[in-house]
Amino acid sequence: MFVIKKIFSLLVVCMFLASCTHLTFNERYRQANWDKVIIAPFSGELNFIAEEEFEHKLAVSPKLVIVPASMTKIALKENELDVLYKTDPNKALFDLAVKLNANGIIFANVNSSPNTQSYGGNLYKNTASIFAKLVDINTKSIVASSQYDSSSLISNSNTLVKDVSQKSIEDFELFFDRIVQK
Repeated sequence: MFVIKKIFSLLVVCMFLASCTHLTFNERYRQANWDKVIIAPFSGELNFIAEEEFEHKLAVSPKLVIVPASMTKIALKENELDVLYKTDPNKALFDLAVKLNANGIIFANVNSSPNTQSYGGNLYKNTASIFAKLVDINTKSIVASSQYDSSSLISNSNTLVKDVSQKSIEDFELFFDRIVQK
Protein backbone atom coordinates (compact mmCIF):
# COMPACT_ATOMS: atom_id res chain seq x y z
CA MET A 1 0.00 0.00 0.00
CA PHE A 2 2.86 2.38 0.83
CA VAL A 3 4.45 1.79 -2.60
CA ILE A 4 1.16 2.54 -4.37
CA LYS A 5 0.84 5.84 -2.48
CA LYS A 6 4.41 6.78 -3.46
CA ILE A 7 3.80 5.93 -7.10
CA PHE A 8 0.53 7.88 -7.11
CA SER A 9 2.24 10.86 -5.44
CA LEU A 10 5.04 10.76 -8.01
CA LEU A 11 2.48 10.60 -10.81
CA VAL A 12 0.61 13.61 -9.42
CA VAL A 13 3.85 15.62 -9.10
CA CYS A 14 4.92 14.70 -12.64
CA MET A 15 1.54 15.69 -14.07
CA PHE A 16 1.62 18.97 -12.14
CA LEU A 17 5.10 19.84 -13.34
CA ALA A 18 4.67 18.52 -16.86
CA SER A 19 5.25 21.22 -19.40
CA CYS A 20 7.28 21.62 -22.52
CA THR A 21 8.56 24.55 -24.50
CA HIS A 22 9.74 25.37 -27.94
CA LEU A 23 11.45 28.73 -28.11
CA THR A 24 12.67 30.08 -31.44
CA PHE A 25 14.28 33.36 -32.48
CA ASN A 26 15.28 34.54 -35.95
CA GLU A 27 18.86 35.78 -35.50
CA ARG A 28 18.52 38.18 -38.46
CA TYR A 29 16.59 40.42 -36.07
CA ARG A 30 19.32 40.58 -33.43
CA GLN A 31 19.81 44.26 -32.60
CA ALA A 32 17.17 45.36 -35.11
CA ASN A 33 16.60 48.34 -32.81
CA TRP A 34 12.83 48.13 -32.77
CA ASP A 35 10.97 50.68 -30.71
CA LYS A 36 7.27 49.65 -30.79
CA VAL A 37 5.27 46.41 -30.81
CA ILE A 38 1.50 45.95 -30.65
CA ILE A 39 -0.23 42.98 -29.08
CA ALA A 40 -3.11 41.63 -31.16
CA PRO A 41 -6.22 40.40 -29.37
CA PHE A 42 -5.51 36.74 -28.59
CA SER A 43 -7.64 33.89 -29.86
CA GLY A 44 -8.79 30.75 -28.11
CA GLU A 45 -10.34 29.75 -24.84
CA LEU A 46 -9.51 31.86 -21.79
CA ASN A 47 -7.63 34.28 -24.06
CA PHE A 48 -8.52 37.18 -21.75
CA ILE A 49 -6.38 35.68 -18.98
CA ALA A 50 -3.34 35.51 -21.25
CA GLU A 51 -4.00 39.04 -22.57
CA GLU A 52 -4.11 40.39 -19.02
CA GLU A 53 -0.85 38.65 -18.14
CA PHE A 54 0.90 40.00 -21.24
CA GLU A 55 -0.48 43.48 -20.53
CA HIS A 56 0.55 43.39 -16.90
CA LYS A 57 4.11 42.22 -17.56
CA LEU A 58 5.03 43.63 -20.97
CA ALA A 59 3.11 46.89 -21.34
CA VAL A 60 5.50 48.64 -18.97
CA SER A 61 8.64 47.37 -20.70
CA PRO A 62 11.54 49.82 -20.43
CA LYS A 63 13.00 48.35 -23.64
CA LEU A 64 10.32 49.41 -26.12
CA VAL A 65 6.76 50.70 -26.36
CA ILE A 66 4.19 47.92 -26.10
CA VAL A 67 0.59 48.58 -27.09
CA PRO A 68 -1.45 45.97 -25.13
CA ALA A 69 -4.38 44.09 -26.66
CA SER A 70 -6.94 46.17 -24.75
CA MET A 71 -5.53 49.36 -26.28
CA THR A 72 -5.15 47.72 -29.69
CA LYS A 73 -8.92 47.14 -29.71
CA ILE A 74 -9.48 50.84 -28.98
CA ALA A 75 -6.92 51.89 -31.61
CA LEU A 76 -8.66 49.73 -34.22
CA LYS A 77 -11.88 51.64 -33.56
CA GLU A 78 -10.17 55.06 -33.47
CA ASN A 79 -8.49 54.36 -36.81
CA GLU A 80 -11.76 53.09 -38.32
CA LEU A 81 -10.38 49.58 -38.77
CA ASP A 82 -12.88 47.82 -36.50
CA VAL A 83 -15.18 46.82 -39.39
CA LEU A 84 -12.23 45.47 -41.40
CA TYR A 85 -11.06 43.62 -38.26
CA LYS A 86 -14.30 41.63 -38.23
CA THR A 87 -13.81 40.40 -41.81
CA ASP A 88 -10.00 40.35 -42.14
CA PRO A 89 -8.36 40.69 -38.70
CA ASN A 90 -4.79 40.24 -39.91
CA LYS A 91 -5.06 42.99 -42.55
CA ALA A 92 -6.65 45.33 -40.03
CA LEU A 93 -3.87 44.65 -37.49
CA PHE A 94 -1.08 45.17 -40.03
CA ASP A 95 -2.73 48.40 -41.25
CA LEU A 96 -3.00 49.56 -37.63
CA ALA A 97 0.65 48.71 -36.97
CA VAL A 98 1.67 50.86 -39.95
CA LYS A 99 -0.47 53.77 -38.69
CA LEU A 100 1.04 53.47 -35.20
CA ASN A 101 4.61 53.18 -36.56
CA ALA A 102 5.02 49.78 -34.90
CA ASN A 103 7.71 47.34 -35.94
CA GLY A 104 5.95 44.13 -34.99
CA ILE A 105 2.82 42.41 -33.78
CA ILE A 106 2.47 39.71 -31.14
CA PHE A 107 -0.18 37.12 -32.03
CA ALA A 108 -1.18 34.31 -29.67
CA ASN A 109 -3.53 31.38 -29.54
CA VAL A 110 -4.55 30.06 -26.13
CA ASN A 111 -6.19 26.68 -25.60
CA SER A 112 -7.48 25.04 -22.46
CA SER A 113 -9.55 22.02 -21.68
CA PRO A 114 -10.91 21.37 -18.24
CA ASN A 115 -11.38 17.86 -16.99
CA THR A 116 -9.78 15.88 -19.81
CA GLN A 117 -9.76 12.17 -19.03
CA SER A 118 -6.28 10.90 -18.24
CA TYR A 119 -4.65 7.60 -19.10
CA GLY A 120 -5.76 6.11 -15.78
CA GLY A 121 -9.37 6.04 -16.92
CA ASN A 122 -10.86 7.58 -13.80
CA LEU A 123 -8.42 10.47 -13.40
CA TYR A 124 -9.27 13.82 -14.92
CA LYS A 125 -6.78 16.58 -15.61
CA ASN A 126 -6.87 20.16 -16.79
CA THR A 127 -4.70 21.30 -19.69
CA ALA A 128 -3.61 24.62 -21.17
CA SER A 129 -1.35 25.73 -23.97
CA ILE A 130 -0.18 28.92 -25.61
CA PHE A 131 1.49 29.56 -28.93
CA ALA A 132 2.67 33.15 -29.35
CA LYS A 133 4.65 34.70 -32.17
CA LEU A 134 6.19 38.06 -32.94
CA VAL A 135 5.79 39.06 -36.60
CA ASP A 136 7.68 41.77 -38.50
CA ILE A 137 5.08 44.10 -40.04
CA ASN A 138 7.19 44.85 -43.12
CA THR A 139 8.24 41.35 -44.18
CA LYS A 140 5.49 39.38 -42.41
CA SER A 141 8.29 37.09 -41.19
CA ILE A 142 8.13 35.40 -37.83
CA VAL A 143 10.80 36.99 -35.67
CA ALA A 144 10.28 34.83 -32.61
CA SER A 145 7.84 32.30 -31.23
CA SER A 146 7.10 30.68 -27.91
CA GLN A 147 5.05 27.59 -27.15
CA TYR A 148 4.09 26.08 -23.81
CA ASP A 149 1.80 23.24 -22.77
CA SER A 150 0.86 22.26 -19.26
CA SER A 151 -1.48 19.86 -17.52
CA SER A 152 -2.41 19.15 -13.94
CA LEU A 153 -4.68 17.03 -11.82
CA ILE A 154 -4.74 19.78 -9.20
CA SER A 155 -4.63 23.20 -10.88
CA ASN A 156 -7.64 24.50 -12.79
CA SER A 157 -7.53 25.73 -16.40
CA ASN A 158 -7.40 29.41 -15.40
CA THR A 159 -4.28 28.83 -13.31
CA LEU A 160 -2.65 26.77 -16.05
CA VAL A 161 -3.34 29.46 -18.69
CA LYS A 162 -1.82 32.04 -16.36
CA ASP A 163 1.25 29.83 -15.83
CA VAL A 164 1.90 29.12 -19.52
CA SER A 165 1.35 32.81 -20.30
CA GLN A 166 3.93 33.86 -17.73
CA LYS A 167 6.47 31.44 -19.22
CA SER A 168 5.79 32.84 -22.69
CA ILE A 169 6.17 36.39 -21.38
CA GLU A 170 9.61 35.49 -20.02
CA ASP A 171 10.53 34.37 -23.53
CA PHE A 172 9.32 37.65 -25.03
CA GLU A 173 11.38 39.60 -22.52
CA LEU A 174 14.41 37.67 -23.81
CA PHE A 175 13.38 38.39 -27.40
CA PHE A 176 13.15 42.09 -26.64
CA ASP A 177 16.66 42.01 -25.18
CA ARG A 178 17.89 40.63 -28.50
CA ILE A 179 15.90 42.99 -30.72
CA VAL A 180 16.54 46.26 -28.91
CA GLN A 181 20.02 47.72 -29.00
CA LYS A 182 20.34 50.08 -26.02
